[in-house]
Amino acid sequence: MSATTWTKQTQPLWYGSAPMSWMLGAAGPSDMLVSGEGCWVVDRTGRRFLDGRAGVGNMALGYSRPDIAEAMHRQALALPFVCTMRYERPAPVIVDHADRLVSIAPERLTRVRFSHTGSSAVESALHMARLYQRILGRPERRTVIALDGSYHGSTLLTMAACGQPMLHQLFGPMPDGFVHVPPPDRVACEACAGDAAAPAACFQPVADAVSAIGEDRVAAIIVEPLMGLRGIPLPEHHLRPIRELCTAHDILLIFDEVFTGFGRTGPMFGWELTGVEPDIMCLSKGLTAGYAPLSAILTTDAVYEAFDLPGKPYFHHASSTDAHPVSCAAGLAVLEAFEREGIVERGQRLGERLKARLVSKLDGCPVAGDVRGVGPFIFIDLLGPDGRTAPMETKRVVQHRVEQRGVLIDYTPDVVMLVPPLVMEDAEADHLCDTVAEVLWELKEAEHDVAGLRPPSASGRR
Repeated sequence: MSATTWTKQTQPLWYGSAPMSWMLGAAGPSDMLVSGEGCWVVDRTGRRFLDGRAGVGNMALGYSRPDIAEAMHRQALALPFVCTMRYERPAPVIVDHADRLVSIAPERLTRVRFSHTGSSAVESALHMARLYQRILGRPERRTVIALDGSYHGSTLLTMAACGQPMLHQLFGPMPDGFVHVPPPDRVACEACAGDAAAPAACFQPVADAVSAIGEDRVAAIIVEPLMGLRGIPLPEHHLRPIRELCTAHDILLIFDEVFTGFGRTGPMFGWELTGVEPDIMCLSKGLTAGYAPLSAILTTDAVYEAFDLPGKPYFHHASSTDAHPVSCAAGLAVLEAFEREGIVERGQRLGERLKARLVSKLDGCPVAGDVRGVGPFIFIDLLGPDGRTAPMETKRVVQHRVEQRGVLIDYTPDVVMLVPPLVMEDAEADHLCDTVAEVLWELKEAEHDVAGLRPPSASGRR
């Protein structure tokens, strides 16, 4: 592409979650990213950016990994495509990948169904839960309970599961059968941690919802072990009673681990933070470390067997690109790298370093509130002049000014986030923290000019 500017007339690509008139004005042909290596990406002018957001949490192992690329190349040459939707001959790489996933998953999750995005995995899990109940003679069990503020995807069904009123308003009417309840209060949970008498209030909204709907009308409860848009890890005294409630009434517990899987929260999967195991677990992002689109739905023998009963429906939900063999080759290479290079442990050390350095660098900073980390997933609360949560515009300003200094970070309506590749070196981690700290110390509310900044996203993350 030789053009030096873009217009609506000359640029046919429609992308992003902001108006194209803004997109084309904010980044032209010279701003396109053309390469990446390690934790850095490079634009057409040769300018390098430290990727402190790992793409959007996808690039867990960084860029330009020959081991992953070569595994994909070998599979593409041998057999680039098979269809697992209607035909009965999966490629060996698909079976091998499923076997490896089961070996590292919760013990009770013994079956794997592949899809292609995080949203499609969650959608598949929701269909699976409802049809499971119907197969067992309980068609009235169709309600799904989720948390306010949660994010589960960008299809219509997964947006209905999201606790995001803006999405419901923009794309509604939403499919019915979803009820949202307040999540645990982070500050209150931290205050009562370890107090055996405290959990009841934390769990009560879920219990009340199930009681109001009726235990015999709830198909599933879906949660993120860590609510990524808010930086709230769900504590054991919230999840354990939910697990017990689901077990008692044969309600399926779904963990959306699209963002929290593969070392992002410290252990390999977010469920390990509490030891509470789900009935269905959804994976993507780190599943292929961003090198190919793929997602996975892991579930139990009980759910699997229900769809193989004589005279009952099988699982009518699939795509021709599910379990793409080249993507599964990438996934296998990622798991091998995790084991060979001790990636989970590296990520844990990285998270500890990032949090400690930010806490030190931001001590006394008037716009920095709480700095917290759950593994290599770091959240910073920003404060306005009144000491309350800063508006979205403040977070947009911070992201813009950090990018001007050659570092990429992310934000949500609630927090500024650092989501680096798990392989980030110490010097790179220090540079990431120092750059963010410098911008926050220099930030003054009166100087905010948001006219040229990116509009806030309304479409989510997947």
